[in-house]
Amino acid sequence: MKETVTPDHLANSRAVANQPATKGVAIPDVTSRPQAQEEASPVAEEALVATPVEVPVILDMNDDEVDEAHTLFIDLDDGILWLHSDKQTLELFLQRKRKKSVVQSSAILLNLLKDIEDAAKLVHIGRYGTVQSTNRVNSKGILKTSQRVAPTVMQRQTAVTQLQLIGGLLQKLNIASAVVMKKQRPPSHKVQVDTKSIDGDPFCAKVIMAPLSLLPRDDGVVGSPPGAASNLFTKLTKRINYKRGHMLNEHLHGPGTGNNLVPISTAFNSVMKTGVEKTAKEAVNANNKVIRFEAEPLDWGLYPGFYNHTFPDEQKLPNKFRFLVRQMTRIPGTDGSDITHWQDGPVLYSKTETHTVPSAADVVQGTVAPVVQTFKPGYYRSHDGKLEQAANLNYHLVGTYTVNNPSFLYFFEAFGLDPATLTSENLPLNVTTEFQLPSGLSLIPIPKGTIEIIINGKVHKVDTPEGESFVIADASTRGNNLAIYAKLVNNAKLAQQQEEQLALKKKQQEQQQRIKSSAEEAKSWKVSQNTHRILKLEMAFNEKAEQYQHLFTSDIFLERFKVLKGDILSNAKALWERDEQLYTGSLEFQLSVVVNELQRKKEQLVLEQSKEAIKARAARDREELVSGLLEDLTQNINEERSALTDRWQVEEFDREADRIFNFYKQYWENPRNRFNKSQRPELLGSALRKIQELRDRAKKVLPSTTPQVKIPAQQTELVKRKFEPLPEKKTDQQENKTEEDSGEGKESERKKLKSGPGAFTPNTNTSGVFNPGQFHPPAFQSEAPRPISIREATETANTVSGLIVNLQQQFDGDPHTQGQLALLHVSIQRFVSRPGNTEWGVVFALLNELKVLAQLSELLKKPIWLWNSIRLR
Repeated sequence: MKETVTPDHLANSRAVANQPATKGVAIPDVTSRPQAQEEASPVAEEALVATPVEVPVILDMNDDEVDEAHTLFIDLDDGILWLHSDKQTLELFLQRKRKKSVVQSSAILLNLLKDIEDAAKLVHIGRYGTVQSTNRVNSKGILKTSQRVAPTVMQRQTAVTQLQLIGGLLQKLNIASAVVMKKQRPPSHKVQVDTKSIDGDPFCAKVIMAPLSLLPRDDGVVGSPPGAASNLFTKLTKRINYKRGHMLNEHLHGPGTGNNLVPISTAFNSVMKTGVEKTAKEAVNANNKVIRFEAEPLDWGLYPGFYNHTFPDEQKLPNKFRFLVRQMTRIPGTDGSDITHWQDGPVLYSKTETHTVPSAADVVQGTVAPVVQTFKPGYYRSHDGKLEQAANLNYHLVGTYTVNNPSFLYFFEAFGLDPATLTSENLPLNVTTEFQLPSGLSLIPIPKGTIEIIINGKVHKVDTPEGESFVIADASTRGNNLAIYAKLVNNAKLAQQQEEQLALKKKQQEQQQRIKSSAEEAKSWKVSQNTHRILKLEMAFNEKAEQYQHLFTSDIFLERFKVLKGDILSNAKALWERDEQLYTGSLEFQLSVVVNELQRKKEQLVLEQSKEAIKARAARDREELVSGLLEDLTQNINEERSALTDRWQVEEFDREADRIFNFYKQYWENPRNRFNKSQRPELLGSALRKIQELRDRAKKVLPSTTPQVKIPAQQTELVKRKFEPLPEKKTDQQENKTEEDSGEGKESERKKLKSGPGAFTPNTNTSGVFNPGQFHPPAFQSEAPRPISIREATETANTVSGLIVNLQQQFDGDPHTQGQLALLHVSIQRFVSRPGNTEWGVVFALLNELKVLAQLSELLKKPIWLWNSIRLR
């Protein structure tokens, strides 16, 4: 056998099989044969022409009807054409093909073989035969004086072109051979079909097909859906949805006649579909294989079925099924067209499956179990059961029931039953089942409620068990048992009461004896212990009170706290001194009572102090805001007035400006109008628009329409002074000094105000009446919120309350901020307990007052947004 690698491949150590696949086909690592002796590397041009001359081809070389990737190449030493990876020359491959009887009978295949042989004769390429002199050292350090010459570029191109032609012909030969060979399949053949008769109808007892192929059966039987239903199948499907299962699948030439059908459950139909049928269909229909197929139902009459051996018709079915799928292979030397050309091969599928029992979902709706059962005496209970009266005197039950469950043993006698005569069992009733009462017994429902039962000689009042409960018993016997049990309950109660009274009396006597015997000797000890306890409580209380004093930044509130602390301690000491058993109690608990009261008083004072601080801060902020607004408005009035050039326009402007100024001054200074610094642009903008409108109207006044009214000098001076910029806020010392100044000094300051032609001089309003139709109070109300329920409002309020509590903890160590947040938290809780717009407004005002604080401005954005969303209508 020739070697399979040429020296041309030694330069590249990476195997071709390790190269990435091309179009899903990996090129095999088989090309040329190895070099017999070491050769030196040729020059650059010679290296190009010395590479292999080869083309890839896809062929079924071993006649297994599976195409593989191979390589057609020229041996550069002797010019012979080779096919790899199955190592053989092209000539040998063509000879083997020509010998096949199938090829001999196919003109297409013979012509293709001749075309390939003719094309192969035309392949020529220069060989490594020409020798030229050289003077070089090879990779092993050996001096070389001669070297063999590789084919020229032109020779290679001619050879590659011819090789590609041969490769294309080989592809056509492979396709044509596959078509011819794949037609050589045997007809499907029935080896054995056994039947079993039930109620006069035939059913499949065993089927064997060998071979089984894509070709039709040689007996003319074709695959078809199930035909007419058998008597057994009709009776089964009145209660449960069974399937008429093909033992040999319809798409594998299985007929829909009785000798190929067996009633099977829906679940087992899925088992066959995903198991044996999937394997057989993939082999025959998808891959054109030939198989041996066997199916045999087993254990007829042993099938429990859904009703667990209580439905005779269901019990007649097989309990197991045996399946076998074996691939068949063609006997060498045959073309596979006859059933005798095939023999058994590897097993594809072999299992004996248990016939799956139907589920509750397969039961026909409204179906009642076929067998009527009889109630046994005792207590029945179910957490999911359902009990209904049947058309006759019987009952229909469905669900999982327990009968005389030992877990409910204590209830048996209370329900009028005799535990000694009862036996327990479980009744899993997946389908409605009919029950009949034994002679003389009745079904008595157990109502839900409380019942008295005796446990270990004690009477306990308990709830009856949950779920559907009833008893099956003789009514008269049950009545007697209930009467007897009632007497037992009464006797147990009396005995229990007597026992408790005796125990109580004994305990009292012992207690009195102990008290009497130890009273004298313990009296002095108690006094000392109580005195010591009072001292400890007083010291601990004072220590706790000192921890709260730093919260009061105002001396007034600090003194009030100290007075409250003294009152609380005085009252507590009075109570402690009257309590002779004080020392026996828990010091922590006794201290917590007065400390809790102190904390409540402290929190009230802190809230009150914070509220006063907030009010003071709000008043100062409001005063600064109004002062700034009036100052800006005055400046704007003077600026707009200075823009007027004509006297009659100025007079018209002055006439209305005074009323505009007074209106906004009164609105801004009115404490009932709620606004804050964030609304300053809105507040000022409204007034500025009125001044601009007045200026525009004044500019349109003509000389003849301007009334000439003389303005007293004193009134003009007062109005001018109103629109002068407000003085800067003075400190307390400056204010005190100002108050000490005389009135004459103030008057002299007023006379220094600007009174030039550009100053604002309002027109005299002799009536002193302001027309409200000219101006409208600016609306600073928030947009009306959407309607919201009380529940949503309280839930959101609790969320805001939680955020405020977190902020209180965050500002631990800042008593002032903590106090303000505490006041806000109390207001929110008032809203939660009594939701209303008044309480909502109080919280909203506090939030807006607090958000001006630098440390709270960002942190209160979310609480303010949430609070805005829950305003009630």
